Amino acid sequence: MWRKQNLDVLICPGFGAQALKHGLSQDCTLAAGYTFIWNMLETPTGNLPITKVQADEEIYHQTFNDPINEGLSQNARGSAGLPVGIQVVGMPYQDERVLGVMRLIEHLFPFYQQNSFPK
Repeated sequence: MWRKQNLDVLICPGFGAQALKHGLSQDCTLAAGYTFIWNMLETPTGNLPITKVQADEEIYHQTFNDPINEGLSQNARGSAGLPVGIQVVGMPYQDERVLGVMRLIEHLFPFYQQNSFPK
């Protein structure tokens, strides 16, 4: 399908919520579904930050009352300033193409020129 559509890469969310706080990954593992699928398909991927969570985005709208939704709701509180990333996915053996697109995105969204590197 990718070849039929003449796609070079797919750009998609890097994670299904704000970056998880320490200890919450145990209940919120499914939020990483955006990355699991590409690992299973053995495609090259790269993640990079492009912006940060804003103060008015510190919410998670719960659909169900379960440990995952509760954990993500708890995680959203106080998350302002955490990085928000995207994921670049390529076809198998197209690692260089993924890196090239990531370089272009970093040029267009200079996250680390406006924010310090994590310590």
